[in-house]
Amino acid sequence: RREGGLMGKDKAKKAGQASAAGARASGFGGGGSFGGIGFGGYSGAQSLSSQTYDDAAGAVEVDDDLARVMARLVKHNTATRLKALADLVDVCEGRACGGGGGDASASAPYARSPEELAAALPQWTLAYRRLHLDNSLAVRVAAAKAMAVVAGGAGKGLGKHLRRLAPSWWFAAHDPDETVAREALGAFESVFPTDAKRANALLFAHAEILDQASENLLVRSPDAMPHREGTADERAERHERLLASTVRAIGGFAKR
Repeated sequence: RREGGLMGKDKAKKAGQASAAGARASGFGGGGSFGGIGFGGYSGAQSLSSQTYDDAAGAVEVDDDLARVMARLVKHNTATRLKALADLVDVCEGRACGGGGGDASASAPYARSPEELAAALPQWTLAYRRLHLDNSLAVRVAAAKAMAVVAGGAGKGLGKHLRRLAPSWWFAAHDPDETVAREALGAFESVFPTDAKRANALLFAHAEILDQASENLLVRSPDAMPHREGTADERAERHERLLASTVRAIGGFAKR
């Protein structure tokens, strides 16, 4: 069964080579350099798809299907982001997605290994830093649910990326909306299933969480936020969410 799955993967890789190459060229294929951009690594006119960080997963190449899906997570259209999040979960869990009617972009139906998911964590980290502040409640909920699949599926490979991923994850777990907070915290608790493991994870990433919290609290107005797309009301909503989740996250961190 595994051999057949690998054959399916190889076929999908060849068929989707051009699309995946485009995703990598835009920064979603691993590698590159990340220079400490705050607030989820997104800055004004500079889209997330142009950014990477310098801790690629190692020798494992980013899966073509994952690269294509990750590139769609930061599109401006809400429906596209929601579909990309659903497709991401499907790809990770081994269900085919996209490309109906024999389209070559359809993903190969096999469950990705922990190594393959770990290789995609840099891209997921950058995307989630923006998704956790999304104006769409549905997007934030779907992103929190996807976190359990992506981070949980990466196994031990999550460790080397946790410090970068933990701040936005912890802020999402303290989203002002209870549904989002419950899903994000549930993802954290499923990935770290005991009190001791949760405490160790927070201790491991505490400096990054508190540093990002300090930076967030210095944002005085919606216009000072690095992601300034949308209407004035939408920008104000994101700013309020940033501050509220940060304050809640600090309190939640202290309670742990």
